[in-house]
Amino acid sequence: MIAFDDLLDVGKLLNQSNLHARALPFLREAYDQYADQRAFLLHTLTDAEMATKNNARALVLANEYLAQFPGDPEMLNRKSVAHMNMQEMDAALECLLAAEQNSRYDPATCTGLAYLYQTIGRHKEALAPYQRALEANPTLLNVRMWMGMLQLLLAETPEQFAEGYNNYDARIAFANPCIPNGIPIWRGESEGTEGKTLAIFTEQGIGDNIMCLRWLLDDTLAGDPWKFGKILLITDKRMVELVLCQDSPAHLVVVEAQSGPLPRYDFQCPMMTLPGIMHRAGRPTWIKPYLKAPSGQFSDIFPNSLEKIIGICHQGNPTHSNDQYRSIPGPLFAKMIAPYKDDFSFVLLQEAALCPELEALGVVQYATPDLASFSELVDSCDLVITVDTATAHLAGALGKETLMMVSVNPDWRWGLTEKQRWYGSNFFIPRQEYFNNWEHETTLLSLTMADFTIK
Repeated sequence: MIAFDDLLDVGKLLNQSNLHARALPFLREAYDQYADQRAFLLHTLTDAEMATKNNARALVLANEYLAQFPGDPEMLNRKSVAHMNMQEMDAALECLLAAEQNSRYDPATCTGLAYLYQTIGRHKEALAPYQRALEANPTLLNVRMWMGMLQLLLAETPEQFAEGYNNYDARIAFANPCIPNGIPIWRGESEGTEGKTLAIFTEQGIGDNIMCLRWLLDDTLAGDPWKFGKILLITDKRMVELVLCQDSPAHLVVVEAQSGPLPRYDFQCPMMTLPGIMHRAGRPTWIKPYLKAPSGQFSDIFPNSLEKIIGICHQGNPTHSNDQYRSIPGPLFAKMIAPYKDDFSFVLLQEAALCPELEALGVVQYATPDLASFSELVDSCDLVITVDTATAHLAGALGKETLMMVSVNPDWRWGLTEKQRWYGSNFFIPRQEYFNNWEHETTLLSLTMADFTIK
C-alpha cells in the first residue's frame, strides 16, 4: 500500500499542474485507505473534484470537513464555488457570508463574495468586498483590476469613470502586452510626443481590439494634442489581415507580432488603455462606422431568397470566464428565433458548430478562414442578433443594425442602463432582467423582429 504522504504529494503536484483528472485517483485512494487522515487531504480533493466538474461530490467532501471544523473560511469558499458551478446561488451566498463572519478581511472570501454579487446582478454590493480585500492587501493588483472594471460598469460621472480606469490599468503591472525593454508606457501625456513613434500592443480578446481600432484608423493620435508621427500596431495575424482591408491613414503601420524584429519606437501602450486615455481627453466614443469589409465571397449568400438575412451568434469563446452566463445555449436560442423561421434567412456567425435545433430551422453556417472574410459575412447581413462576443464588436464597427443580448452581469463597457453604447444608434442592448433567465430578451426580440419585418 502506498504511503499517505506520497499519495497526497503526487495529488497536490498534479493538481497544481492543472492535471486534475490525473490527480483524482491518487487523492481518492488516500481518502479510501486512510480514513483517519482524511482531514489533511479534503481541501485538495475538493479542488480536484470541482475542477473535473464533480461538484456534487465536492459538496459532500466540503460538508465532511466542515462537520469537523465548522466555519473554516477556506472550505466555505470552496463549497461556495461548487454551489455556483451548480448555479445554486443562494446556497453559495450563504457559504460566503458565513466565511465572512469568521474572516471579514480574507481576500479570497472578499473576492468570492464580490464575484457572486456581480454574477447575480447585485453590483453595488460588490464594491465593499473588493475594498476590504485591498485594505487587507493593497498589493493584490488583480483585485484592483477587477474592482476597476466594476467601477467602470457603475460609473455615472466622468470622475467615476476615470477612477475606474485607473484601477483597471493595474493589469499593466501583471498582464502587460508591451515589451519590457525600458521604453516608457504611454498613458496619454502630450509632452514630447510630437513626431515620435508610438507602438500599440493588442491584448485580451478580438472584440476588445476591434473596439479600440476606432482611434487608430483615423487621425486621432496624429492630431492635437499628441501629434505622433507614426503609429505601430503590434498584433496577431488575424487582426493584421483585417486592418489591411481598411483605408488606413499613412501614419499607421501594422506589424505581425513575433514575425521578426520590431521597428524602432519611442513610446508603447497596451491597446485597452486607449479608452481611458480618450475619455480623459474628451474624445467621443462614437462618430461613425470605422470598419469596412471586403466583398466578393459572400455578396449573395442567399441568391434565391427575397427575405432579409439575419446573422445570429449565441456562443462566445467557451474558455471565457463568464461564458456560461453571457452565451445562450443553442437549443434555447433556436426557440427564440423559431417564430421567424419562415420570414427571414438565418446565418450563423460564430466558430462554434451549428446545433441540430438551429439546423432544423434552416440556419446555415459558412467557413470563414480569417477575420477579414468573417467581416464580409457579417456585413452581408441585414440584422445581427448576438451575445457579447467579437461578433458584436465587428457588427457594431461595420455599422450593422445589431441586437446584443447581455446578462445581468455585463462587461464593464456596456454599463447597466444604456440601450446604446460605443457603436451608435444602430446598436441596441437588450438586457437580462433576472439572473440566468432570458425570457425578457425573448420578449424584446419579438418586438424588434416585428418592427424589422415592417421596415
